Amino acid sequence: MKKTITISIAFLFGILGLNAQTLDLMSLDSIKRSYNMEEVTTFEYDQYGNLIKYMDGFHKFESVYNQDNQIIELLVSMLDYDDLEYRFREKIEADYDNSNNIIEMTTYNYENQDWMPEFKTINTYSNNNLVEKKRHYYVFEDEEWQYSSLSTYGYDSHNLLVTVYSYSIDIDENRNLYEAVDYQYNSSNQLSLHQIRSFNSQDTTIYTIAHKYHWEYSPETTIMKHEYYNPDMNEIWKWQSKEVYHHGPNNEVTMREYFNYKESQWEKYLYDSFSFDSIGNQVFKTRYRLVEDNWRKQDSEENIFDYDYPREELLLPKDVNLETFIFSNYLDFTHMLSAKVNSSYSNPDNSMSRQDSTCYYYSIRTIGLFDIENISYNNLEFTLYPNPSKDHARLALDNLKQDIVITILDLKGNNLKTIKAGPINQRAEIELDLHNLSSGVYLINIQSGRYSATKRLIIAE
Repeated sequence: MKKTITISIAFLFGILGLNAQTLDLMSLDSIKRSYNMEEVTTFEYDQYGNLIKYMDGFHKFESVYNQDNQIIELLVSMLDYDDLEYRFREKIEADYDNSNNIIEMTTYNYENQDWMPEFKTINTYSNNNLVEKKRHYYVFEDEEWQYSSLSTYGYDSHNLLVTVYSYSIDIDENRNLYEAVDYQYNSSNQLSLHQIRSFNSQDTTIYTIAHKYHWEYSPETTIMKHEYYNPDMNEIWKWQSKEVYHHGPNNEVTMREYFNYKESQWEKYLYDSFSFDSIGNQVFKTRYRLVEDNWRKQDSEENIFDYDYPREELLLPKDVNLETFIFSNYLDFTHMLSAKVNSSYSNPDNSMSRQDSTCYYYSIRTIGLFDIENISYNNLEFTLYPNPSKDHARLALDNLKQDIVITILDLKGNNLKTIKAGPINQRAEIELDLHNLSSGVYLINIQSGRYSATKRLIIAE
């Protein structure tokens, strides 16, 4: 298929005082699976590329967005198999603060041809970290909200979650602690301890479950050993499981081994083998299981890509997390995924017993954008890497003679973050913190005096 994607140069660079209006992207429209071709997952978008309808053959989700491209209303319907019609089931309404954090979320049930309030959650943040979540339920007899439970969250200096305390709230709004969850991390910020404690009405610990994670690192492997503690089962820590990750030349995981601890030794019972294309996409995954002292192929997965379309030219559904509705975009690849082939093996000779394929269908969609200011452009170039990024990206610029202003924008032109920096020996190198941005496509604009340049940055899940 011949590439027909077009991107407005004015949109990317703002040259010659032109204003960009649209961007053409390949949009994911539907997913079909060979084992049930009639059950199709479909996606519909608004003019800004927001997912407004998602249907999977059993559920239908319809979303309304505010001017910041955040969901403010979500309607959930379920298929009635008697007449094959979708029926309203639930509605979620959400409000946001200036940083696009959800500060209030209300859930309604559809009963007797009307929306009836059910639950409400009120969130409080500090430095964009959730620190308090209050839950309420609606009392129809009194026609008011009843405060019912509270969770508080604590973080360390790296903004990693370290404590979650959960309280029930009585009718006089007194707190009663019923659960405490603690997390600890090693020097690489990987989880090393996860402990859950339950309490009775006298704040006395009645139950404890704890997990320890021991990490070992080398250039070739990462090893994670898991210890488990449950005083109802034993009063000592016991080894539970082990996972070994083998790394390739680009730090990709080429093999993952699974072990159980039995009779004072580790026994390997399962492993996954991975292979990648030249640009880092996972192409194959094959799972093997130990059966009667023989390693037998259990299943495999093959990803097939259309390399004419890199990720930055795709419109993919954004992640959604509204507690009762969570949608994760799993198409985290550098190019367009066109098919996924899953095979099962149940025979002693590793011959295939079943094969299913999933096909992804796309079409070109024009996305409405914002107007860029009339600014001149002088071939000011900067490097933005890695791209796609996850938690952090770096921006580097040479031959710089004055301060710069870096702006992160969404595709609608909303200013999400502004950073000011100055050159050192005519060079600037800035790290961009992306933790509070969801996966998707963003614009990184730099201005220095009357000059400006813009590049796109992809944040992967």
